[in-house]
Amino acid sequence: MGAGIYTKNATGDGVTDDSDAIIATMDWIMDRLRLAGAPCGWQENWHIYFPNGTYLVSKPLIYAGERIPNCVPAHISPTRRDSGPEAGRSEQEGVTIRLKDNAEGFGDIANKKPVVAFSKTTSVFNNAPARFHFRNFTINTGSGNPGAVGVDYYGANSSRLDNVKITGSGEVGLHIRMASAHGYYSNITVNGFRYGIKLEGDAESHPAIEYVSLSNQRESAIHLENISVSFRKVYSTNSVNGISIQKVKIAVLLIWSF
Repeated sequence: MGAGIYTKNATGDGVTDDSDAIIATMDWIMDRLRLAGAPCGWQENWHIYFPNGTYLVSKPLIYAGERIPNCVPAHISPTRRDSGPEAGRSEQEGVTIRLKDNAEGFGDIANKKPVVAFSKTTSVFNNAPARFHFRNFTINTGSGNPGAVGVDYYGANSSRLDNVKITGSGEVGLHIRMASAHGYYSNITVNGFRYGIKLEGDAESHPAIEYVSLSNQRESAIHLENISVSFRKVYSTNSVNGISIQKVKIAVLLIWSF
């Protein structure tokens, strides 16, 4: 089963705090999925549509309640609308999620917080997010938010992250911190942050990432920990290292284009 839902009551006017409206949309879907069947039995796919606009937020966008049961795929696919009068327009700037300046809870570097998150911090290794998609967004972490992470993404198997721009200040632009991190990621732009892209995983993690532009990082453009990954067409415009590697116990395949 597949269906779509708009961000209920979110304005996208760049002034109103849309945090609760977006989270309520996520929760509506999650509650439905929890009632749809026993663990490992969900067969529904949902898409959250964001009409063009700037969505101002002040807290992490993640569903409320307990984490997803380990074996249950929650097929939630945040994406901009792909039908109707705006069909075919895929520019990153069409939909912007912007964190308020000096947002509460985003000032602590030791306790990083994501603007958009795809899993609970209590989540563990699992194949639940096999078909997570995140497409056609700009994420702006604002100013005065040194502990901010643009996107905390978790996707297994056939997951996709496409045409995403992450800009601002903070610790990490795109953070992939879970085991079983697979999928295909393309057309990614990250401007700012300590690390542009930070990937952590284990021996079962190997995402494929291509067409990436990284600039104005403070520590390194890409940081790897305990993960293997394939890169292609990666461009770093930085005065710091293009890549740093820590505690890697498995082979890393890198294909760079300059």
